[in-house]
Amino acid sequence: MKITINIDERTGNAIREFCKANNLKQNQYLVDIIEKQFNIDRFGDLNEMIKTPEKPKKVPMKIVEPTETVQKKEPLKEEVQSQETPIIVKPVKRTLKSK
Repeated sequence: MKITINIDERTGNAIREFCKANNLKQNQYLVDIIEKQFNIDRFGDLNEMIKTPEKPKKVPMKIVEPTETVQKKEPLKEEVQSQETPIIVKPVKRTLKSK
């Protein structure tokens, strides 16, 4: 059976580029898409209908005993010399332009 489908130029170019980039035959690609979507519309999405909930995986837990005592160290104290930095403020003259 031969069916003619009219699509806009932008979509047609995108399909051609996609098929070319993925080494697909354009005609077969479009037929496959139409058949797949038709079956989903007709019978429903079987993947969603059959989907089973995932069972949680059981992970064995091990209790680890500490082997050695860790001692806390005091943080290093560095002397910081405080130097005063002079702050200079200069007035700026602005002229407003009138329209």
